[in-house]
Amino acid sequence: MARKKQTQLKITSKDVRVLQHLAKTSIITNDISESYGLGKKRLSRLEKEGYIKRFNIIVNQKEFTFYKLDKQGIKYIKDNISTVGSLYKGASLKHDLELSKQFSKLNIYEQNVCMTERDQVKEFGSSQYASPPDLYVQQQTIVLEDKIITTQEQIIEVITRNYKDIDIQYKINYIEDHIQTTREVINFIKIK
Repeated sequence: MARKKQTQLKITSKDVRVLQHLAKTSIITNDISESYGLGKKRLSRLEKEGYIKRFNIIVNQKEFTFYKLDKQGIKYIKDNISTVGSLYKGASLKHDLELSKQFSKLNIYEQNVCMTERDQVKEFGSSQYASPPDLYVQQQTIVLEDKIITTQEQIIEVITRNYKDIDIQYKINYIEDHIQTTREVINFIKIK
């Protein structure tokens, strides 16, 4: 019996959206992946080729699936996706799922310029009494052929029940002292 020949995986623009999402939030669900036009079959192929890893857990007596980056995906991102600086270092599952959900609400231009905590430290520095927010979308004007697109400055910070007032103050300190913007652009999302 002849073996079926496996073809080389060609990364598509939809794959790039999902890989960028994973790089900037550390996690993606089937629903979010499908919103980018990438179905379960393609996710399975990316998993088989070592770009992503699948995880199944039980939540409220229902099976729940999510994905994270694998070695081949990390390598591809570093070599090919210029809109990704540093990979987001995950926090907790609940936190990262909410961050992933919030990131998916950004348009493609906002996602492209969105900076992770590590990107922010490289760009704006660090200090003892300040902590960068989860994601920072810089205001930028982009000219595409006959269109001018402006991304609005915004900051996304997911707050878990473990956060104390001082943790939130450190985020505000970073935003005001390092990014040099106002706290009005912060979107604090509380989760339980």
